Amino acid sequence: MGANDGISAISIRAFNQKNPILSFEPNRFYEGRLKWISSRLANFSYQMVGIGEAACETKLYIPVYKGFVLTALGALSPEDAGDLTGRGMFVRNFDAKQLRIEPQTVQIIRIDDLKLNPILVKIDIEGGELPALHGMQETLKRSRPVLIIEHNNQGAAEEMKFLKNLAYDLIDPQTMQSPSNERLSSSVNHVFWPRGLKYNLPHDT
Repeated sequence: MGANDGISAISIRAFNQKNPILSFEPNRFYEGRLKWISSRLANFSYQMVGIGEAACETKLYIPVYKGFVLTALGALSPEDAGDLTGRGMFVRNFDAKQLRIEPQTVQIIRIDDLKLNPILVKIDIEGGELPALHGMQETLKRSRPVLIIEHNNQGAAEEMKFLKNLAYDLIDPQTMQSPSNERLSSSVNHVFWPRGLKYNLPHDT
């Protein structure tokens, strides 16, 4: 969820050649790229929609700086989309006069309404992770997929509480144990493992 330009789908397909991959991306600037990938990547499909707690229509705001569309920095509020320096970009030479925010009307859907049975779910939606989880809790209870969620300080504690109540554990994927504070703070993505799902580490016999 949050397909971006399809790089995660390509990475997953490099390790798994058989399982179908379904990606969701509300940002229409990525549609051409995803269409191209779908014509070349086996068993891959996509929908140009966002994921949330309730089916609705909303706005996505895309920053355009000096004529360059910064697709990866799209956000659900114009304030977040326009905060380029706060997100580590153009800190020294930022010129606010060169920035414009382009809104898009996007459709939001609930994963639970699709009746899917995923084995792995990756979520990267710029602060919208918790609403997405709320909209797929029946799917999580039924299918028990492994979750990879982009780390975002906003709402992280609520995410962990929500998933703990669904019997998911935050783990270090290299050790399958609770991550150290150092590992946790340095990780771009957090991995949540459904309690009771068996696993094999590379050194296991």
